[in-house]
Amino acid sequence: SERLNDYVLRPLITGPVPAEVQKVGDLLQGVIWNLNVQTQTTVDETVAAMVDGSCAVVLPDGVLTCSVPTEEKRSVEGPENETEAKGARDSFVESVRTSTSLVRRRLKSAKVKCEEYRVGRTSQTAVDVLWVEDITNQTLVDKISQRIADMDIDALLAASDIEEYLVDSRSTVFPQVLFTERPDRFCAGLLEGRVGLLCDGLPFGYLLPGTMDQFFRTSQDRAFNWMTASMLLLLRYFCMAATLLIPGLYIALVTFHPEA
Repeated sequence: SERLNDYVLRPLITGPVPAEVQKVGDLLQGVIWNLNVQTQTTVDETVAAMVDGSCAVVLPDGVLTCSVPTEEKRSVEGPENETEAKGARDSFVESVRTSTSLVRRRLKSAKVKCEEYRVGRTSQTAVDVLWVEDITNQTLVDKISQRIADMDIDALLAASDIEEYLVDSRSTVFPQVLFTERPDRFCAGLLEGRVGLLCDGLPFGYLLPGTMDQFFRTSQDRAFNWMTASMLLLLRYFCMAATLLIPGLYIALVTFHPEA
């Protein structure tokens, strides 16, 4: 209501406003103070803008929509799951605009591209696809963008709603998509040539494609020198092999080969 009063209603009341405002162009001559003013020509476009947080000024020859959304959202806080001693203390939030701003804060380059899609016939959820030009394979970007554009669901409310459309095989129990709540790890994945996804309503970002090597790395590895990070990575692989082989070896020795 504050934005509506200050940037739309007050300029119309206090003027200077032409005596007879009959055309959309009359209001665009410095009458309405708003950064995002668009001329709508259809009812569907006007309704979509109003649902997205805009007010409509109806005139005989058209409609002007002014963006006046509320800013009720969770503040940027520290990550709850991916905590580390040497690293940033911010994490993604449910607002996709705030999440993209956290990425732009770290990657201030025009090569960082962002393309937005609306997913869900009823929810109309905003899904942003991010990549770095000249680093990410454009074929991969087009493939992921096409899968998001082809999503035909009623509403995008949970993480599984979008993950099912992104993976190649739905029958495996192994994760194929890496998600992170840390913007610094998300940006590092973009610089590696991966495609990032930010979904409105989900406080984390996706990195595609997901490989096994990603799940053995942590964002804190970049805080150490290359030798320490490499030793920690090798230690994780060794622990994985030990976890998989030692229980079976123990059962084989105790049950079938007790003399060993």
